Amino acid sequence: MSYMTLSDVREALRRVLEVIKADKSVFDDYYESLFSRKVTVETIENLAGNHLFDNHPERFGITEQEGQRIRSYFQVGINDYDFVSELHKEFPDIFEPESKKYLDRINENRKGKGLEPISI
Repeated sequence: MSYMTLSDVREALRRVLEVIKADKSVFDDYYESLFSRKVTVETIENLAGNHLFDNHPERFGITEQEGQRIRSYFQVGINDYDFVSELHKEFPDIFEPESKKYLDRINENRKGKGLEPISI
């Protein structure tokens, strides 16, 4: 798996997030309804891991290859979870605050690697 950076997926991810912002029901038949859920990095990470973006790229105006790149961005990124603060910084108008449980989990991972905690 090649390492994907935000610059590799920025435009495809921007298109995905614009669709989500306009109509969260785009996943209702694939993943639990997001009408009652916040749009967080954790949510997008889970959707990418469940292959939504590469199995159904047409829903988001991206190609299958772009969907695969987005999934790779998150898969490789779990080594340090830098993508959490990176995406909040890049798309502040879309992402809502992360849950304490999620931040605690990723910060425990980061602590074990000698990395500073992430706070959003």
